[in-house]
Formats: sequence, C-alpha cells, structure tokens
Amino acid sequence: MVFFLHLCALRHVIKVNLVTIKHQTAILFFTRTARQEVAHKSFLVKQKAKDLKIAARLIANTKRIAKQTNFPLFIANGHEQKGATFGERLANEVEKVFLYDFSRVIIIGNDCPELCSQDLRNADEFCDQAKLVLGPTQKGGTYLITLNQAQFDKELFSQLNWETDELLAAFKTYAAQQNASIHWLTTLQDINDPAALQDLLKSLHYDHKFKKWILLLTVIVRKVISRVIVAPIIPAIVLQQPSLRAP
Repeated sequence: MVFFLHLCALRHVIKVNLVTIKHQTAILFFTRTARQEVAHKSFLVKQKAKDLKIAARLIANTKRIAKQTNFPLFIANGHEQKGATFGERLANEVEKVFLYDFSRVIIIGNDCPELCSQDLRNADEFCDQAKLVLGPTQKGGTYLITLNQAQFDKELFSQLNWETDELLAAFKTYAAQQNASIHWLTTLQDINDPAALQDLLKSLHYDHKFKKWILLLTVIVRKVISRVIVAPIIPAIVLQQPSLRAP
C-alpha cells in the first residue's frame, strides 16, 4: 500500500514536470466576476438581470476558448486581484504567472466574443519573432496582450494608460523602452455598453455561437437593436457572407 502511494506521488511529480517542460507559455484570464461586471457596465438599458446572464456567458465563453489551446490557464477574478489601480492589479497577476517559471504570458479579458483559440496560438507563435503581441480593439484598447518575461517591467507596465483609448499609443512607447517590436493581431470589437453590443451583433456571422445565443433571447434583441425590428434580422443574416473566423 505504501509503495502504491509513493508510485502515485511519483507519477504526479513526473506529470507536473512534463507539463512545465512542454509549456513555456501560460494564459492569464484577467476578469471580474459576472456580478462585478454588471456593477461597472451595462450591455442593455435597465436590464440588470439580462446583463448578468450576458456577463456570465462572456466569462464562460472565454474560459472555454482558453482551455482549447491546452496552455496552462491562470484565472484572476476580482476577488483575488490586489492593487489600488487596474494597472497595479494586472501587473501583480502577471508577476505571479512568471513566478511559476513560465517565460511568456498571454493576457486576455472577458469582453471580446470574437476571440478564438487560434488567436491565442498565433499570439504565442508571433511572440517568438516580435517579442510583444497585441490584439487591438476598435476603440483603442486591447483584447489580448502577449509578452515574454524579459519584456515585463512591472512598474512601467502598471502605469500604462489602462482603460483609455490611449492604451495602444502607450504600448508603442513601452515596447520601445523594452527594445521590443510589436506584432499586431486582427482588430476586434469588445463590448462594454449597449451600443457596442448592437454593433457586434450586426457584424458577427449569423452562425457565431454568441450571436445565436443572443438571437434566441428575443427580448434581448429587441432591447439592444433599437433601430431594427427583429423580424427582418433573419433574412438579412442569411444573405451575409460567411466569416473566415472560427465561431
């Protein structure tokens, strides 16, 4: 019996070491809880219960996509984050990942339904060449940040213009300070308000999982798409050209 327990413990150690050897890259999912999200933003007008469902769906969808890559996944929700500012909290979580001897971290949030697992794999691949990979949003923010440990300066990183439309410009300065170039991924749309959700629904392919989920909730569609009647949506969607991005 004692021998069996020792054997199990040895197998666990070997498994952990193999994972560490295999993966030099980890994903950091930096997020608030669904309830914290709806306390800071709204997706619909005066529809908190529906907002909560949407926030929970976004978080679950991002976790699912991250797990598809098989990269080790660190999840830092609002209850675990420490720091006075967004930048300090994020920098502290990035530092934690590097303390586990990962050489690279891919940072993602919860508000980009267009994100797919291939984006994460591309970020890891391009980071070998460019050292720093950014996924820009249409409003000047980022939906993805990938950097190597050598390019991580905790103090400077924490002081970037987080949660503003000046973040991308700030990252250009930061990359120059770290003697790194930037590889830019495809620009995607994040959703932080009803107008952004409306725009996203109009642009997504009709077979996208998030869009299908929203369309099934007829009441949500009527609240979000204030200028479009639900009935004409379906024929318009059918005529839309297929997207080249995975759902």
